[in-house]
This record gives sequence, C-alpha cells and structure tokens, in this order.
Amino acid sequence: MKVCNAFGADAVRLYLMNSQLVKGQSLNFKESGVSAIIKDVFLPLYNSYKFLIQNIQNCSKNICAKSLLNFRAEFLN
Repeated sequence: MKVCNAFGADAVRLYLMNSQLVKGQSLNFKESGVSAIIKDVFLPLYNSYKFLIQNIQNCSKNICAKSLLNFRAEFLN
C-alpha cells in the first residue's frame, strides 16, 4: 500500500503487467522499477498531453484573433 500511495496505482499496475510475473516466473519487486515506469512511460505521455493542449489553446487564440481582425477590416471598409 505504501508503494501505491507513493507512486500511484496505475504505475504499480503497469509495472506488474510488464513484469516476469505475467509470464509465470517469480518476481523480485523493486520500487525503482515502478519509478522507472513513471519516468519512461507516464511523464512522456503527460508532457505530450500538455504540449497538445497548449498548442490547441494557442491555435484557437490565433484563429479568434485573425477572425476578429478580418471582421473589423471587412466592417470598416
């Protein structure tokens, strides 16, 4: 339970799914393995998600700004 509280249940679950335990072999559980899952899997996914959201927000702001400028140009002429 201590590992789940420290790293999260999803990280522990992914560690166990990728372990030798799934293949029917014995498992020597290591907290460093769970930490590596977070570093190698979850952080890149999170960074990609944040990058996508940031670019969507920037794009929508630019589209709105361009639309407003076009509307003003057409309205004033």
